[in-house]
Amino acid sequence: RNIYRNIRKFITFQLTVNVAAVSATLVSALLGQEPPFTIVQMLWINIIMDTLAALAFASNKPTEDLKRKKPRDVTEGIFDKHMTDYIFGMGFSQFIAIFFATSIGMNPSRIFTGFIIMQLISMIIVQRYQTEEKVNNKIFWMMFTIIIVVQVIATEVAYKLFGLQNAMGIMDYVMSLAFAFLPLVIFSIVNMVRSVKTK
Repeated sequence: RNIYRNIRKFITFQLTVNVAAVSATLVSALLGQEPPFTIVQMLWINIIMDTLAALAFASNKPTEDLKRKKPRDVTEGIFDKHMTDYIFGMGFSQFIAIFFATSIGMNPSRIFTGFIIMQLISMIIVQRYQTEEKVNNKIFWMMFTIIIVVQVIATEVAYKLFGLQNAMGIMDYVMSLAFAFLPLVIFSIVNMVRSVKTK
């Protein structure tokens, strides 16, 4: 049950990133615009998805609430409504934020860093999926910290390798952080509207 839940968490996180990144790249190509991320940036995003996030979620241990639950139905699919709502809802919310940022000419460094922060926020949200109690996982927070450290190195030291013109300043990080919370606002508003309509 624990492995199954961890797999669900990883799939939810990974597909959310894919929906956002692929949609942003595809739409920019259709509109004849520059893609929001360079090839090296996309590789770094994929490292987060396929390696660090996988290690983070796979290291979760069974919680007491999981031990108390009944075994799942063998006919139950791996996707449930909560997962699909989050994957497409948050994925397209991130896409809208990226499209808005590129449309107003936001600095590419801020967009790139903001997108990484979006995934850190998403990791925390997904980590709470199907978990009624706090998950104390040192490896999860270790991977979380590694992503932050490497991202800072990427934007401060190896920024030319990542296709960025300059190192980031404090205001750039502040703007990236504000930009990263935009999808969360969009996603929350959409959910509020949906909940009102269903009443």
